[in-house]
Amino acid sequence: MEGVNDVREAVFQHFQHHFVSSFEPRPCISNSPFKYLSSLEGVELIKPFTMEEIIHTVWDCDSFNSLGADGVDVGFVKEFWDILKEDLCRFFNGVNLKSQVN
Repeated sequence: MEGVNDVREAVFQHFQHHFVSSFEPRPCISNSPFKYLSSLEGVELIKPFTMEEIIHTVWDCDSFNSLGADGVDVGFVKEFWDILKEDLCRFFNGVNLKSQVN
């Protein structure tokens, strides 16, 4: 290739092929079999956790599972449940309330 016009045309052709819009059919969800929640079911998703729900969840976990990188396991939470239960309840419901605002 020689000359400015030849180089210009080659560059133009190269990028023209890369930036051409093409139509590709995309999936449509309007006919999907997703189930919808009623208003009452939606309200159930944002209600505060009860102490019974939290107790059931904690005691359903294996005591040797760690809650995080700090190494505190579920057994620790179970052992000190009487001390931690109110803080845990406030924590879980605080997270729940923050997700409602966002």
